[in-house]
Amino acid sequence: MKNFGLKVLAVAIALSLYLFVHSQNNSSIISLVVPVELRNLPTNKVVILPALRQAQVSIKGPSFMLREVAISAPTFRIDLPPELGDRFDVVLTGADLALPSAIEVVSISPSKLELIFDSIVTKKLPLEVPKIGSLPEDYELSEIRLEPSEIEVTGPETELRGLTSIPTRPLDLRAISGDSESVLAVRGPGSLTKTSIEQVKVFIKVNQIQA
Repeated sequence: MKNFGLKVLAVAIALSLYLFVHSQNNSSIISLVVPVELRNLPTNKVVILPALRQAQVSIKGPSFMLREVAISAPTFRIDLPPELGDRFDVVLTGADLALPSAIEVVSISPSKLELIFDSIVTKKLPLEVPKIGSLPEDYELSEIRLEPSEIEVTGPETELRGLTSIPTRPLDLRAISGDSESVLAVRGPGSLTKTSIEQVKVFIKVNQIQA
């Protein structure tokens, strides 16, 4: 019993600290932009809308804990169902953030996201070289040869539908006065489509026109 007084004092200090940490005077509210992470997305699907998946979240709690939450960069982690159609509504709740119990989620905006999916397809398409300008007057273009002449593109079906070729960056004819070769970047049809190569070699042949 001789340590009873010390134990009572320790309990009183712990209780005072708890009340201070959880008191209204020590609470703050901060706002964070929280990204939405989709898990279990099928390999044959891609999210086409919304392009930016995030929400504005306001949280309330002890100031020192809010600072730690802000540094840790919380994320909404959403598990998608195994059978996924073209649309799926995601309801964002505080439970998806796995925050400490002392932190209260005040608001989430938007609280729901409508996800739109598309099927991923792969196509092999020929490359095409757009041209700008003209050759000098006494020259004519004889041949443009590409290596490779076609590439594979992989992306949403809606981006690839109706495509018959993939363009490169334009070739400026004004700077050409003889046989030459250059490297041109491939221009993908959309932000969600990937090309099998990013550059292509271009071999140019010209003929000089005899007066």
